[in-house]
Amino acid sequence: MSDLTSKDWSEVLVGHQRPRGLSIISTVPASRGSNAAAHNYFADTLAQQQFTSLLNQQGFTADDIRGAHNEGEQHHRRVGATNEVIKSSYQSAHDSGAELMRQLDTIAEDGNSRIKQIQSSKDPLPIKISKITDVVLDCQTQANIKAATHCDNVFSEIQKVLDQRGIPSSAASSPKSTVSTLLANSGRRIRRPCGNK
Repeated sequence: MSDLTSKDWSEVLVGHQRPRGLSIISTVPASRGSNAAAHNYFADTLAQQQFTSLLNQQGFTADDIRGAHNEGEQHHRRVGATNEVIKSSYQSAHDSGAELMRQLDTIAEDGNSRIKQIQSSKDPLPIKISKITDVVLDCQTQANIKAATHCDNVFSEIQKVLDQRGIPSSAASSPKSTVSTLLANSGRRIRRPCGNK
């Protein structure tokens, strides 16, 4: 442990809370937006047919076709609305992740600066180790608090998607029940990150 030379401590300070996969979810809002637009366009086309070519048609068959067009229109409007909610939720989740990254970078920058000052001090090695440990714990605590806030935002967005789809489930409890199910089915212990119960 004699090598306390200057280095980047960012991974130790905040790496445990860095969101992964932001580049993956950054493309989803555009895709879901295009999907929503396509469904809404098709719904508009079906609605237009009811008031143009089908308008003067009479009889059981014409009524059935109008009914089918109306059902199709309503279905595609629901699918379009669901895709809009998902688009918005992914965008919000991405924004939360990006903001968390900025906040973690600030925490890491401050922690690295404090550690550098400790390393260049005249304190004996055991005191330096103790002070660096305090900085690491402080930065990790700050990172945990920031991550919890953004995690709550993501759960809120997941809940919007569940509600839009009519799924009677709580986004906040779903991950816990999923982990419990995995544990029960696998018969193995899964190591959980610190702070999760």
